[in-house]
Amino acid sequence: MKFTKYLRNQNLKSVEMFFDNTIDTRLTELTYTRDEIETMLQSLKDLIRSEMETELISFSHMNVLLLGQLFTQAEKWHLRMTADLSEIQNRDLLENVKSIELHNEIRMQSDRPRLQPLVDNTSSIELLRKEIERLKEENQTLETRLKEMKSEVQ
Repeated sequence: MKFTKYLRNQNLKSVEMFFDNTIDTRLTELTYTRDEIETMLQSLKDLIRSEMETELISFSHMNVLLLGQLFTQAEKWHLRMTADLSEIQNRDLLENVKSIELHNEIRMQSDRPRLQPLVDNTSSIELLRKEIERLKEENQTLETRLKEMKSEVQ
């Protein structure tokens, strides 16, 4: 959320800069004709539209890459993930995310020690893979025993 907030603030600063630039460079006279004002506003509109389109495309591409990373990690952990697209437009859930973001801002302002990220997670992944393999073998053994017991009962 911190990164997205930073990007959002950068986009807002960019829009403010376009307005400031238009005011500083184009509004130098005391009176303007309707055509001059329309030209200035159209130019400003085009600049903002172009900038926002670029940023929205960039943001969408970053989300695609992030989701790709998450799904790849899920596959490594043998998780099955699905996405409910109706959930991402649920206003209540979006408001919950907004409140979480505000809560995180308040929490980040306090000076609490933070947990350090794991430096070497490859060993834990390898341990998990070995455990998954062991459980698969145990499952296979139990299935074989179950079949044998069923055949004895019949």
